[in-house]
Amino acid sequence: MLALATCSLLAPVAQNAHAIEEDLDLDLSYLEYQEDDRVNVREVDISATWLYDEDNTFTGKMITDAITGATPSGALVRGGSSATLTSPSGVAGATGTGGATAEVSPIVDFVDRRVSFSANWVHTYNRLYRFGVGGFISNEDDYESLGFSGSVARDFNEKLTTVEGGIGYSYDYVGSSVGIHKELGNIEDDKPDEYKDGEKLTLDWGVSVTQILSRSAVVKAGLSTGTVDGYLSDPYKVITLINANDNPGEYKYFHEKRPGSRARNSINLDYNQKLENDDVLSVGYRYFWDNWGVTSNTFDARYRHELLSRSYIQYHARIYFQSAADFYYPYLDGAKDQDPEVDDGAPNNATADYRLDEMTSVTMGVKYGMSGSLGKFFVRAELMRQVGDTGDYRTLTAKILQLVWTLDFKK
Repeated sequence: MLALATCSLLAPVAQNAHAIEEDLDLDLSYLEYQEDDRVNVREVDISATWLYDEDNTFTGKMITDAITGATPSGALVRGGSSATLTSPSGVAGATGTGGATAEVSPIVDFVDRRVSFSANWVHTYNRLYRFGVGGFISNEDDYESLGFSGSVARDFNEKLTTVEGGIGYSYDYVGSSVGIHKELGNIEDDKPDEYKDGEKLTLDWGVSVTQILSRSAVVKAGLSTGTVDGYLSDPYKVITLINANDNPGEYKYFHEKRPGSRARNSINLDYNQKLENDDVLSVGYRYFWDNWGVTSNTFDARYRHELLSRSYIQYHARIYFQSAADFYYPYLDGAKDQDPEVDDGAPNNATADYRLDEMTSVTMGVKYGMSGSLGKFFVRAELMRQVGDTGDYRTLTAKILQLVWTLDFKK
């Protein structure tokens, strides 16, 4: 979700850059995300947009955040059953070498920190073409990512129609501090000196068409697709085997396993309408599908109402529906020949991660913004409610607060 989040690496393409008056915009942003008794995120974002001339725009961004709290591990614990499980990065007592262990628990405490940098350059050529290139690097306690992107846009029909295309590539290094366990391996057989690291490669591309319908209406349609190959499992998630050895009271715990590749696709449609009172209505729809069996439908609407004194209030509503992955199981059952150690009919891939379960999510929020001599400022507050299909931790409530201050340095 926090990635969330989005999945595209397409570089942003500035339109009509020559009409921008400011030489430099500096954005300072603070974001706080809090789940009830679960995950807490605090993020600071500093970004700058520099208009070098009417044909060249440079942007740069730095993000630093800290994620703390607790998250479901996928484990079921019954009647004092116990085992050991390598702790997520930063947990008190963890050494970061794969040797620290903790009691298996349905909820696992964790701490993670991230710093990322990104940069982008957009060049306008011959008033009709715009080219963009960009890159980013990100480092967490146990995860590193490096990537680049490129895009091109072309105006048609006296600049009423714009066609854009882009491609992005990234390399991710997983488990740099705690290592990767054997997938669908019994955690009782973990041997820290045999841990290894994981890698994955991501390639995304997309195309879109933007059409100006009138002086007050614009519509945009886009298609994006991508593939991810490599280690795609979560090293901190486990799945429980009940009725182990045909014993109703015996549980075993295995590290989850996901397929080694994922092909994902999405279709987006957005419409923006300026009303007679200068209010703006924005609606969007997104359909997503992949080869893991996950499909989703997202409906998003925003209504911006202009107030006096160069200020506005914007209302936001979003609803999200998701189907479960083909290999999602709340648990495995030895009575159904699902023991990965002994049964030939056991699943080749299995996860109990609630994020891959069937779910519905509703978000409601409001944003207030204003402009003045010190720049632009807005505050955004939202409440999200998520309900999954199975499991004790299928429900989630989260609060989101964001503050953004834009400093405008004019020519």
